[in-house]
Amino acid sequence: MLYKLFQILKTLSIRERYIAAAAGGVFILSAILLGISFFYQKTVASPVEGGSYVEGIIGQPGSINPIIAGDNDTDRDLIALLFASLFDLAEKYETDPQQKVWTVTLKPDLKWSDGEPLTSDDIIFTISVVQDPDVRSPFFATWQGVLAERLSEREVRLTLKNPYAFFLDNIKNFRIAPSHIFDDIPPQNFRKK
Repeated sequence: MLYKLFQILKTLSIRERYIAAAAGGVFILSAILLGISFFYQKTVASPVEGGSYVEGIIGQPGSINPIIAGDNDTDRDLIALLFASLFDLAEKYETDPQQKVWTVTLKPDLKWSDGEPLTSDDIIFTISVVQDPDVRSPFFATWQGVLAERLSEREVRLTLKNPYAFFLDNIKNFRIAPSHIFDDIPPQNFRKK
């Protein structure tokens, strides 16, 4: 078969050989690109079980305490990796028409990494500590005037003094601290190293 192909090519002029070579090259390149396109369309990337995840950060962390961290980008990045936000923990959230009363329902069976249950008490604790001026939390101003009430193990009501259009952003960026670990720390000691 190759012999016949070479015989045909010998009958062609130089110009016709260049055209045939270019057409052959375009055909081969098209076949390769079609194969690559087919591969990417039909391949689904899925993570492998186990392994490690490495994320680099630039800068020196000051604290990985979600109540006081947030003064720099490094702290915020670490906190986002280590602690879930109230928004991520919520199964649902509801607000009244005036957006002054927010009810947050936590997902069922939430647990801290040590196995302790994560409840509405942790949310209320975190808000109360953030609101304490002795703690000097960077979130102090955004949570002033918010009253947190426990409705059940999984529900908490947040009542604002005044409507705030961007309060959902506060919920999305608010990281919860485990009360069973931080409960015994006096407010003035939160910033001690």
